[in-house]
Amino acid sequence: AYMQAQRLRRRARIRLTTLLSGVDALVLPSMPDGAPDRSTIGLHFCQVPWTIMGWPSITLPIGLSSEGLPLGIQLVGAPFGEPALFAAARWLESQLDPMPAPKSVSVPPAKHSVRQ
Repeated sequence: AYMQAQRLRRRARIRLTTLLSGVDALVLPSMPDGAPDRSTIGLHFCQVPWTIMGWPSITLPIGLSSEGLPLGIQLVGAPFGEPALFAAARWLESQLDPMPAPKSVSVPPAKHSVRQ
């Protein structure tokens, strides 16, 4: 099973490398919707392919959902293409409007012990 998984990963990597020929990054959703609540890490199928293949990716905030939760966009770079990926992320960030502040989130204060 392990060797079969490695062969499949190699074939996928070869095919997907053609997607990046001539571009600095792929622009993809980082989540299908807004950020998940604090009880979960949310759906991660948008990141798994790139993590499995060891390709660099970065997520930028692009706005807020109707529920006031952050929305993000993911940039994926070629293997060892972090400099081009970071440059693309810097450019995209410069083109986006400033991120609005999210709605207030009620977070209980941290409990600190006070030594006297």
